[in-house]
Amino acid sequence: MKKLSPFLFLTLLFIASACGHKKDDPQPDTTNDPVFSINLQMARSVFVNHDSLFYLPADTMGIASFIDEKANHYHVNSVSLNGIVLGIDTVDNDYRSHISDLSKCVWSVKGKDGIPDFDYSNTNGMPDYTGYNLLPDSIDHTKNLTIQLTGITNATNFAISLTSFQGNVTSDVVDASTPSITFSAAQLARLQLGGCFIAVSVYNDNTQMVNGHYFFLTNSLSSFKWITIY
Repeated sequence: MKKLSPFLFLTLLFIASACGHKKDDPQPDTTNDPVFSINLQMARSVFVNHDSLFYLPADTMGIASFIDEKANHYHVNSVSLNGIVLGIDTVDNDYRSHISDLSKCVWSVKGKDGIPDFDYSNTNGMPDYTGYNLLPDSIDHTKNLTIQLTGITNATNFAISLTSFQGNVTSDVVDASTPSITFSAAQLARLQLGGCFIAVSVYNDNTQMVNGHYFFLTNSLSSFKWITIY
C-alpha cells in the first residue's frame, strides 16, 4: 500500500476531523424564539512522519455553522474569518474556506432570520501538540492499544482517531490533562489491515453569549501520522 492515501481520502479525513468537534446540542429553548448554537472554528491540520513533517503542506480552514435547538442548520448573509469570506458547504450545510493568516482569529458575521450581526476576536490562540514523535509506527490489531499523550499546550481538551480506507475509531473528547487513551482490540478490528492515519486533535474552546444565543468558539490543531496495522 502506498504510504500516502489519495488526495480525496486526505480531504475527507481533514473535514471529518475539523467537523467532529462542533456543538450540535444547544440548551433547550425557554422563549418562543429559536436558540441558536453559533459554532466558529479555526482548524489547522498538519501531517507528520515520526518527528518530521510530511511533504504535504499544513492546511487551515475556517468553519462556521448556525444550528437551532432542533438541529436545523441556518444560513446567514455572510461570515468571514480574518477577512476571508467563507463559502457554503452543501454537504455539511455550513460555511468553510481555507485560511492562510494565523496571526489572528477575527470573525465577522452578517446574520439574518434571528441570527445577529456581530464581530468577535478570539484571542485564546491556537493549541499546540509536539509529542507526535512518540506516537507508534505500527500497531497489532489483536491487542489493546494505549497511546500516551505529552506535549499538549494551550488546549482545553483533545481526541484521538484512527482512520483507514475502510473503517475508523475515535475516542471521546477528554480533558487536556488526560495522560493516555486506550483503544480495545475490538475497536481496532474495525480498521483495514495495512495502514491508517492516527490523528491527535487538540482544541482550545470557550463558550459565550451573543444577544441571547450560544456562541461556541474553538481553535484546533490536528496532527496526522501514517502508521502500519498488522
